[in-house]
Amino acid sequence: MKKVLLDAGRKYLLKKRFVIETIFDQLKNKLTIDHTRHRSVSNFLLNVMRRLVAYQF
Repeated sequence: MKKVLLDAGRKYLLKKRFVIETIFDQLKNKLTIDHTRHRSVSNFLLNVMRRLVAYQF
């Protein structure tokens, strides 16, 4: 592969992506949320809320 030079904006976004993916990974491990292939956003949010409530108890 050819080396591609990244401008400052792309480098910044690449660093932020690493942080966001790390946080998502920690949340998935802590709340045991698996990728369940939801068919709608509302079902996904419902599943996340259900897991958060269960974690609180």
